[in-house]
Amino acid sequence: MTAVLDVAHVSKEYSTPRGPLTVLSDVTFTLAPGDAAAIMDQLKPYASKIEIYDGAGKRKDLAVTPNTGAFVNAAGTWTLEITGPAGNTIPATLSIKQDGSKISGTVTSQLGESELKPTTLNGSDFDATLVLNMGGQAIDAQVTGTVEGESIKGTIALPNFPALPFTGKRNK
Repeated sequence: MTAVLDVAHVSKEYSTPRGPLTVLSDVTFTLAPGDAAAIMDQLKPYASKIEIYDGAGKRKDLAVTPNTGAFVNAAGTWTLEITGPAGNTIPATLSIKQDGSKISGTVTSQLGESELKPTTLNGSDFDATLVLNMGGQAIDAQVTGTVEGESIKGTIALPNFPALPFTGKRNK
């Protein structure tokens, strides 16, 4: 699992007139791609402000994509056009399997076939990890996407590279 966020051994204590008040004691957790959508409704009663960022570090507007519990149909085979770093177009095929709000799949491109690790849809949005085989090494890329009817768009962020935008259409 590639973590979006690793938190380890966090403690917080406040001084009060009656002595120290411990609010966190040795808390450790890992947040994986897609986990934020699954815990959003649990956080809302306890936070005055919640900010969500996609895999490329871009802030997502919760007012535009609220977590209503509903999700789109993302299943199928999608023909993608990925814009490369030099502005070139890289053709690819995205195959998505869907079980309720859970999706997984593969991406086939000039690099071969890559696994899209299981994640959860948040309405029409998803954040996932794509495992690429580059020169015999597995490289995790963060994929952020939005499904709109028969269209899909998003970005693929590789470590130490700018995010690559993609668009696509569902094959009929």
